[in-house]
Amino acid sequence: MGHTHLVRLPGTRKWREVVALLTQGAEADEVVSAAAVASEGDLAEAARNPVFVEAIRLLCQIPLSAQADNFAAALRLGGLDAGPAPSIIDVVVAATMRLEEVQAKSRSADDFSELSARAMASTLGEAFTAALPGLLDPNPEIIQTGIRKFSNPEGFEKLSRLFFRKLLDGTLRYWLDRVLPIHTGPDSRFRSLGDRGAFDAAMTQYVFESTRIIKEFSRGWYGKVIAGTGTVPADRVAAFGHVAFKKIGEELRRKRDADD
Repeated sequence: MGHTHLVRLPGTRKWREVVALLTQGAEADEVVSAAAVASEGDLAEAARNPVFVEAIRLLCQIPLSAQADNFAAALRLGGLDAGPAPSIIDVVVAATMRLEEVQAKSRSADDFSELSARAMASTLGEAFTAALPGLLDPNPEIIQTGIRKFSNPEGFEKLSRLFFRKLLDGTLRYWLDRVLPIHTGPDSRFRSLGDRGAFDAAMTQYVFESTRIIKEFSRGWYGKVIAGTGTVPADRVAAFGHVAFKKIGEELRRKRDADD
């Protein structure tokens, strides 16, 4: 989607601290925690990104569309053309194209738009596929039934937690992938693939724990704003995204303070 950068490039004081920790051979948890703190400001500012907001809207809208008798027609009303008998791939592609349209209209050509789109596409594909009964070639009715499972507070809780986990993970890796390669080698922080694998596992666990905080919030918000109305107000979605990132930021700070 976009090729410009997030606001703060590695080189700021907080990112120099991350590099220093890598150079000193600090534990993976400490490095990831410092990277998360260095990213806080960008995450808070990125919550206003129109592609990010639209991605959340689609997480709400697509399962709601699956409640309709004509799934394909309901998707079109929601801005997605996934064909006459949508497969999961059709839905993911249509949602991705929708984000590209939003990005073009809003001129929000930045890397966070790309990260948001990747997180959304991965979330939809993973969650919707897991909701199917395991058939090799499920028919459209089975696919619609599987997607419909996410049109309630519990379903949205799963989608939103997965989305924010993937988005936070992608954002941290976006930064860290710029500095980790120069700290890989026989005399470096990561002497082997095993060392790097252990670091990646620590990051995955850190992100998983940091996004747990939005589970109850997501479920409650959906039950109050979306469930029973069949509508997805854009302003309420934007507010949800802002508060969700605020809660994640608070959890990142709490984890940082606990580690100090």
